[in-house]
Amino acid sequence: WLEPHSELESLQREACSIYRNNPQGPMARSLSFFMLLAVYPFAREVAETCGQLFRLQGTAKTEQIKRKVVARHGDREHILRSVRNTVSIFSDLGFLAPTAERGSYTVGKPGINEERIAPYALEAIFRSIGRQQISRSDLDVQAALFAYDSHALVAAAISDPRFALSRESYSRELVSLN
Repeated sequence: WLEPHSELESLQREACSIYRNNPQGPMARSLSFFMLLAVYPFAREVAETCGQLFRLQGTAKTEQIKRKVVARHGDREHILRSVRNTVSIFSDLGFLAPTAERGSYTVGKPGINEERIAPYALEAIFRSIGRQQISRSDLDVQAALFAYDSHALVAAAISDPRFALSRESYSRELVSLN
């Protein structure tokens, strides 16, 4: 993701700047995770699937992840291979922690304070989804943020000037990426 990408250039520069200020392993892994989601929306879909499974049952099995993604994209070999590769990357980055049972994972811990990268993380989610405006309630339960406290991350991020908060109705706030 370090190769120049015209639409994500500012996000890439920000990631490099954050890393230079804190070159620790956990920070590098978190930056890589969010840039992966921004650059490859398929990775966000796999992360959302993992997050949904963690909410439902506390663990996620590779076969369950494959089934849910195949239901969306069709049963093709390159889809299955992409799911396996993405799960492997998430595991290598520490976002999925293997259990004693082969092919089964629990939520890994990124090992950083969400507030330090919150605006970067939230912009990566916006870029991955391809929308300029998302309801705050949807962001608060965004399954791709399964390894983080999504409420705290969103709350910390929306104070950044790149985001605007507006109200659509009495009970619905919208977060916009400027």
